[in-house]
Amino acid sequence: MEKNRLFIIISAAVAILSSFLPWASLNAGAFGSYSWNGLRGDGWFVIIFAVVAIVLACLNDVKSSLPKGFAIGVIVSGALSTVVTLIDVFNVNKYAADFNGYGVSIGFGLILALIASIAIVVTGLLAMSGGKITKGTFEELAESGKGFAQSVGRVTTSTVKTAVDEIKKKLTNILRDKLINRLKHQKIQINLNNNNIRITLA
Repeated sequence: MEKNRLFIIISAAVAILSSFLPWASLNAGAFGSYSWNGLRGDGWFVIIFAVVAIVLACLNDVKSSLPKGFAIGVIVSGALSTVVTLIDVFNVNKYAADFNGYGVSIGFGLILALIASIAIVVTGLLAMSGGKITKGTFEELAESGKGFAQSVGRVTTSTVKTAVDEIKKKLTNILRDKLINRLKHQKIQINLNNNNIRITLA
């Protein structure tokens, strides 16, 4: 297997493993201590993003370099996982102050999940750049992101336009049907005067 693909798989596997480890612990003094693993919280998101990264790393010929499109997918998965774990770190820190001997602290699993998520991003960058991250790597990533955003924008614009056209069509049909229905129940008088035609609804 190509080494950058292998690095991605290892990083993602560590991220999955971290979700089974303690993400937060509570020191309840005389009442003992408690801990929660990632599966009782956002660890499922980390697992999903890690699985996506593994699948992308295993597509096509595993002995060849990872296609840039797949590498970008790995980077995005790692970035999303990083955001999730960072939010959890901030949330745990928010309740980390001690109150009368009770305290909440970050678990080893959450720290490992954050490191592994960042590693997925880094290994994705390595795969995209061919093993060496340079300034051009980030420029290429930004350009790819710009192209993706433009594609999404075009699809969105096309979808909205289609929806508006469909609404207009339905409104036109409704108005036409109402007009026809109204004409069916009214008498129409046609008066000819100096070559002018006047239609009156009675």
